[in-house]
Amino acid sequence: MYRTDPTSTPDGSSGRHGGMPDRNRRGEFATVISYQSDNYTSTIRTERGRTLSGVPRMRATPGEVAALSPGTEVCVTYDFGFPVIMGILNMPATDNAGSEAIAVTEATGIGGEGPNRTVIAGRGNYRLAAEPRDVAPGDWVQTGPDGAMAAVLTGGTALIKGSAMAQVRTHNLNDLVEVISRNYRNVTDMGELNVKNTDGRVNLSFRGASDQRTESGPDEERWTVKLDIGAIGDLFNFELCTPSGQTLFRLHVDSSGACEIFGVNGVNICSGNRTGGGRAEEHNGDSAVTIAGAREVTVESDDTLSVFGSVLTTTEADHVINAGNDARIQTTRDIGIASGRNMAISIQGGEGDTALALTVEDGDFTTSLGSVDSPNSAYKVTTTAGALELKSTQGGGITLETTSGNITTNSQTIKLKTSLMDSVILGGDTLVSHLAKFEELQQLMQALFIALDTHTHPLASSATLTPTAPIGSTLTSMLNNVKSTKAGVSS
Repeated sequence: MYRTDPTSTPDGSSGRHGGMPDRNRRGEFATVISYQSDNYTSTIRTERGRTLSGVPRMRATPGEVAALSPGTEVCVTYDFGFPVIMGILNMPATDNAGSEAIAVTEATGIGGEGPNRTVIAGRGNYRLAAEPRDVAPGDWVQTGPDGAMAAVLTGGTALIKGSAMAQVRTHNLNDLVEVISRNYRNVTDMGELNVKNTDGRVNLSFRGASDQRTESGPDEERWTVKLDIGAIGDLFNFELCTPSGQTLFRLHVDSSGACEIFGVNGVNICSGNRTGGGRAEEHNGDSAVTIAGAREVTVESDDTLSVFGSVLTTTEADHVINAGNDARIQTTRDIGIASGRNMAISIQGGEGDTALALTVEDGDFTTSLGSVDSPNSAYKVTTTAGALELKSTQGGGITLETTSGNITTNSQTIKLKTSLMDSVILGGDTLVSHLAKFEELQQLMQALFIALDTHTHPLASSATLTPTAPIGSTLTSMLNNVKSTKAGVSS
């Protein structure tokens, strides 16, 4: 270490052995040439042109570490028997008020821009060009050569700052803490939280895991929790994965507003009703649901479905509808039912006389059976113990027609009831001859037979001849064979 005689002056002359030194001056200005970081000393060049090596700096606190950069202007004292840097003092320089300066407060009108501005010119400028000029009495600021700083400011504000968009501020007002950054990174044992700005495209991402030993360690990075909000997530993407990267759960909302919820082992959505609230879903566009397995829906109260367009239900297997009470289908227009094979309707019946009611208010009721490929189809109605009625109450007709087949009935009795004259026509559309009533015809014919049997003709001599052999008994027996034992007519 460089040492000097405590009685010597900065120029080397002695006050006791000749020369007339300045007894009031025990220091001088110097410029740092280099700094030795291994022993915290500097090599300086004094204002008198001497080079001194191994010069220490007097610290403000025991823990203060401040490596002096080459070119730093310092104050050196010799009062301790060897040169010691007492502090740093920029020598008076020309006015650099217009130079670009680091801002501490990011506010205008503070410090040298406000009430603490210099009003007397010509006293020198001890602020370097890049040093802040918005400090005020009571502020403590430590700046670095590239704009980084730590500051304790009046008003209860403290900050650590790397740039205008990289700083942490704390305020005693409202106990406020501000973290301001363009890009942000937070590393913990659970993972990393990052905010990145890439050419204006901003994204917040989190990568984490629950096991530091095998997943979230700095040498593992087998993230099982992934979150991206912004450009990369387009727009929001949250995933839970296996350590190998397989997605177990995903919630994604893209920039168009589409939402995707995926669970590798299913998704359960439950909504409570503590205060009468419910669960509402709204789809302003198309909606598609794909279920790879079975689907079960349980509604413990009423279920209402309103569709303002068409409804298409396609079932490749059985389709069963069970109603514990009534079931209704109502349409203002047509209903079509098509069956590729058979169709069975079973009605148990219940209250009232009508078990099945079919009402057609306007138009025909048409049933078509058979085709060219299946001509043997039949329409069969079977009543076990009840009657089958075809009734027209307002003058409509009932037609049974077959062009190449037969109409067969095995009924015990067939009754045709009509109150109009000539209203029963058999064998065609036009009445040609009337049917005769057998009993009345029998009475007529027997009376005729008796008249024939008793009829005589007088002779010329007015003598009565004996009648010929009677024919009534022979014709009467033949008349009984004309009678139908199965068909009859009413009066």
